[in-house]
Amino acid sequence: MATGSVIGISEILKNNNFAVLKGKITR
Repeated sequence: MATGSVIGISEILKNNNFAVLKGKITR
């Protein structure tokens, strides 16, 4: 459970960072 949640959080952070970078590039 612990490792799964950690992986899930890291994936979410990666997606958020990618979305932010994508938004900056688009702007």
